[in-house]
Amino acid sequence: MTTQQKILHISGTVASFVLLWTLWITDRYIDFLLQKRANERALPRTKRIRFSDELRRRIRRKQNSLCMYCGVTLNRRNMHIDHIYPVEHGGSNNQENLQALCAGCNMRKGVQTDSEFRERYRELLPPVQAGYSPAPPIERIPQSMFFEITSRTRQLESTRARRRAVFKTPRQKINSGSITTGVVVGIVWFFVTAVIFGSGSAAGYISLFGGVIVGLLAAIGIIWRAKYTGRFDEEGE
Repeated sequence: MTTQQKILHISGTVASFVLLWTLWITDRYIDFLLQKRANERALPRTKRIRFSDELRRRIRRKQNSLCMYCGVTLNRRNMHIDHIYPVEHGGSNNQENLQALCAGCNMRKGVQTDSEFRERYRELLPPVQAGYSPAPPIERIPQSMFFEITSRTRQLESTRARRRAVFKTPRQKINSGSITTGVVVGIVWFFVTAVIFGSGSAAGYISLFGGVIVGLLAAIGIIWRAKYTGRFDEEGE
């Protein structure tokens, strides 16, 4: 093996090692982005507030002190104020978006909207007609009847889709994270090269354009690697 061949062999080995090391670091960084931003919301959550006793009394009187879904009698201990359209998905704290439920019905409803909940339990609850305000059932509905329907049905696809939409998808996290990383890398390059090469005009061009190119390459590299490994289009949380 000639000297030139040895040099090419060593250069190829070093380049392969650097490439593998870079890919390993990139994969770990993508994992870090997804883990660190696991609960990052794409939709803002409405801030929950403490409802006044007077508002709670008004809502309870409006429903004749009955749970809107099961009709059980409500008191200070078992009454929960529920958001008809959940705050998790941007529902307001206005009185028009509030109703009184017992603890069991409130936990069962969760992040479902009122219409989604009524659709799933339509065997027990009538749908809300346009122009008519909902009212509690005339006769109390046992929780066991709700549980029976819960055990044999699933939440509506609209509910599950909105659940997924609450948090940013891996695609959104990686895109924004790679752009931020590219900007940081570009700035670091700019200042490091400025210190090394001084403050001349030629050095300034090297620092500026080098920073832009290195930053772009960093961002594109992260996105490309995420696509290649399949994490770019994974199912959202």
